[in-house]
Parts: sequence; structure tokens; C-alpha cells
Amino acid sequence: KLEDLASKQQCEVWELTRDFHVYPDFHGNRSPLADPLMTGMVHGRTLAADVDSLAIEYLATVQALCYQTRQIIEVINAAREKVNGECNKICKLVLCGGGMINNKLFVSQMCDITNCLVLIPAKSSASAMLIGDAVLASVAAGMHKDVHTALFAMAEGCDGNAEPAPAAAKYHQAKYAVFLEMI
Repeated sequence: KLEDLASKQQCEVWELTRDFHVYPDFHGNRSPLADPLMTGMVHGRTLAADVDSLAIEYLATVQALCYQTRQIIEVINAAREKVNGECNKICKLVLCGGGMINNKLFVSQMCDITNCLVLIPAKSSASAMLIGDAVLASVAAGMHKDVHTALFAMAEGCDGNAEPAPAAAKYHQAKYAVFLEMI
């Protein structure tokens, strides 16, 4: 449906939300702000109740979740700079798990919005959370020198990965600025 809408509007799928913005914390924020009283917001909703409008709202919500992941990554990277004095390893890799790994739209938006490579574990392999635990444990035990090295060493069994689309960067930077203003 989204591809058809984009074709009709002569734009990329990700551009369909240019006038629709979502802040997804309808039940408080756990990370990175840790504010249980935060509430969500939707800007740009009309009274339209057709399938096209619902599809755009879905896309905006997916993007909002990815903007929030980007915010978490940026907070982690900033904290690493404060601790280390300089950040020699910026997070550029996301290991996805759960049912959303089967959602190509989610995976592509995650790549484009976070500007990270997204690894997708094989469906038969352990969950991403277990893989993440194993990665951290291997670094703590000295088996790998850092998390990035461990991730790539332990990513066997991944069904693939997705890389960011450079064409989407400027658009998502502007949308991310709006996302941050909605906080």
C-alpha cells in the first residue's frame, strides 16, 4: 500500500510522512529520558478515515520508534565520550530481534533513521537479546577486544543485514529535529 501511495505522490515511501509526526511515548519513556509521566503526541492527523491515511499513520509510528532508537544511540555515544574523553567507537550497528525483523519496512526505516547497519539474526538462531548478552559477556571475559568485534564475530547465523540509504539522510535529519522538539 505504501509503495502505491508513494508512486501516486511521486515520492519515496519515507517521504509520505512529511506532514505527519508521532512521538511514541504514550505510556511514559523508559530510555533514554526515564520519565514515566511522559505522554505521546500525534501531529498532522486529519479526520480522514481511509486506508491511505491509516497507512501513513503506521509509517509515521514506525519512523517514530526508529527516531527514538536513534536518540538512545546518540545518548550512549555522548556518554561514552564523557567517560573516555573521546569516543573511539561510535555505535553504527543495530542487532534487531523479535517479530519486527520480518517487517522490511521497519528494518529499512531503522537503517535510514539511525544511519546504522542493521543485522538480522537467523530465525532459527537465539533471540537478539540472547545474542546481545553473549556479545557483552565475551567482551567482559576478554574473548573479544570490543563490542563491535564481538558482534561481527558472533553474527554467524544472521539472515542478512540492511544498510542505510544515503538519499534518505537529509529528510530524516529534518524529521528527527521535529521529533526532538516534540519532547
